[in-house]
Amino acid sequence: MLSNNTRVVEFLIVLATLFTASYANAPNVTMIVSPRVIWVGSSVRVQCRVIRHAANIAIMWGFTDWTSTTRQLDGVTDPLVWERTFDRIPCQPGPAFCHLYRRGERDVDIQRSVMVAGCDETASHVYAHNDIR
Repeated sequence: MLSNNTRVVEFLIVLATLFTASYANAPNVTMIVSPRVIWVGSSVRVQCRVIRHAANIAIMWGFTDWTSTTRQLDGVTDPLVWERTFDRIPCQPGPAFCHLYRRGERDVDIQRSVMVAGCDETASHVYAHNDIR
């Protein structure tokens, strides 16, 4: 029969194994886009949260068909949160994205759609005209 101390140790070993396995399978990047529905010309905040890891070499975030920002990463000492507010969103900017470049491992890419309202012919023309000023 096992003593209570042995059972506690076995339980802690199982718990540590489960925690390690879940941490190893945790996503390297999570993403928040706010708001997800806007009027053309409005602002959207794109936030990427990165788990620190030595393989992380760069992060890029923005909109696939419009603009983006890239930062080089040191891996273990960089900030956990990278964000930017993108102003004056045009019609059809493409999905918002976070892309984590990793050394020796597969890159991680996350995308979230953003619905841009007011993109009929008149709104597109007015927005383009205001953009020139």
